[in-house]
Amino acid sequence: MFGWLTGATTSVECTGDYDSTIQPGKKGIITDPIEDMTPEKFQEKFWKWVEHQPAFTSYETGRDVSGSKESGMVVAFHVEVSGIAALLVSFKASIYNKYYQKDGCYYIENYAADKDLKKLGHQTVLKPLTDPFRLEIFDMETGARRAGPFLKGALENELKSAEINFEKAEAEQPSPTTPGEFSILVSGVDLTSTEALWEKSKAFMLAKGATEEADGSVKMENAGWIGASTFSLSSFNKEKDEIIALDCGQDATCQECNGTAHTKVLKDSAQIERWVFPKAAVISDDKGAKALSQVAAAIVNMD
Repeated sequence: MFGWLTGATTSVECTGDYDSTIQPGKKGIITDPIEDMTPEKFQEKFWKWVEHQPAFTSYETGRDVSGSKESGMVVAFHVEVSGIAALLVSFKASIYNKYYQKDGCYYIENYAADKDLKKLGHQTVLKPLTDPFRLEIFDMETGARRAGPFLKGALENELKSAEINFEKAEAEQPSPTTPGEFSILVSGVDLTSTEALWEKSKAFMLAKGATEEADGSVKMENAGWIGASTFSLSSFNKEKDEIIALDCGQDATCQECNGTAHTKVLKDSAQIERWVFPKAAVISDDKGAKALSQVAAAIVNMD
């Protein structure tokens, strides 16, 4: 989750389940004491890291940095998937991060492909503590609605794999069903209903080894190329006229959900509409602490 923030050569140990002073009443993360560090040194390293942090991804093609330390800085990471990976998902976009200081804390905010910085997706707050020097960290996923280029590419791949014909897919389009929100819209679809899309998608998943549950939902295991397998659970909600797909991560029981994708066919315009809600959550567990230790180390090791 934090690949766009890391790159450190030396780790900093973090502990989760810490009573946050950044967001009182909630849990956060705290580092072990960091030697030879002061608030002044950290400030210098933080802003140097903002401008010179490692590549967002191996597919980063460039970046633009704007703003200042005083007003806050924005980094636009330009990304294009190429090579063999492009056969799985087509992706070319810019990802926007905002960095600023406020009330003694350092903020790292991810807005995905939202260049207007209106819809905050993920926020990491770092608060220097002294005697000894440590970093308190508060990290959260907001659960904001997503409909960006990467999700568009994933949907395109799904439709092609299931042999569902369409003309083009576009990210971040005004939603025809929810005014004021944005969705992925796929035009030129040769389907007349959401139920027809579900039946075709369901048949494809079952042919690929998915299992049908007693309630008619379909559980799919996706084998990881390097890491562990992940699971999804999809169903058709007839009342809402939506296909609802749960991203269950590595939970084979699908009791845990990392996010929910909503998909429907718009009959009048021969379009498919999709939008996604990541799970809103404060990240303060051991897994989050391990990932955020890399963030802290990347900053304090900046030369």
